[in-house]
Amino acid sequence: MWRFLRFQRFNLRWSLALHLMLGAVLLINAHFTPPKTPSDQQLRVVKARLVEIPSTPLLQREAIPQQHIEQQHQAAEIARIEAARRDAEAAAAQRLAVEQQRQATAFAKREAERQRRIAEEAEQRAAAERQAEIERQAQIAQAAAMQRQQAEAEEAARVAAEHEQHIEQQRQAVEIARLETEREPNREAELLAALAAEELGLEVGRYTPAIQDRIRQFWILPLASNRNLAAVVSVRLIPGGDVVPDSARIVQSSGNAAFDQSVLAAVYQASPLPVPAGAAFEHFRNFDFTFSAE
Repeated sequence: MWRFLRFQRFNLRWSLALHLMLGAVLLINAHFTPPKTPSDQQLRVVKARLVEIPSTPLLQREAIPQQHIEQQHQAAEIARIEAARRDAEAAAAQRLAVEQQRQATAFAKREAERQRRIAEEAEQRAAAERQAEIERQAQIAQAAAMQRQQAEAEEAARVAAEHEQHIEQQRQAVEIARLETEREPNREAELLAALAAEELGLEVGRYTPAIQDRIRQFWILPLASNRNLAAVVSVRLIPGGDVVPDSARIVQSSGNAAFDQSVLAAVYQASPLPVPAGAAFEHFRNFDFTFSAE
């Protein structure tokens, strides 16, 4: 009510002023009106008809716009509250999106770190496997080297045994020749010469393949070379079969420089070479032989 009076102050003032003026006019009229005569006091019949006028109080009529204003204020307040709610929801949604983005970034970072650790572990396992493979290959190579050394030792023992057997055969032959010489003094020189020549031929024929086989054990066929190559090699030896340094040379080239150099390298690596002892060694002091890839 007081809010209504506050908004309708101007109208209320005019209404009160009009009522006061109307009251003053009635009071003045009653004071200056002369007394009526008896004839004037006769009753006057006045016909009147009651007309029902809708009673809409002034304050009620004036309150209608105020209610509309209140409704507008309420609608504005509701709109403001709704806007604030939507802003709050939008802010909450934005915070949720930021949090989800942060979580997604953290997850991606953790996933990248996990993948990096997996890659490092895989690389470590691969490195360990490579190292194990290298060690296994080294063991295989060592075992192969030991087998080769054992085979060479067995071959050397076989050659030595054959040499001893051949020496014994020579001794027996010499003894037989001596006995024959004693029986036939005139044939002594011829028999000795023939025996020496035969022995030398046997020695050369037996040790030359052994020397070639020994060198072949250390020889490696060069790349882009065929097996139809052959070269004549000259080498200088000392008793025991050791190769004199820088003495090996190519007498007749194979036509392939890489092949020739591989043969010379194998000669030095195969030293000492299997050679006979005693007088038969003199044939191998300066020794030429043919080495072929076959």
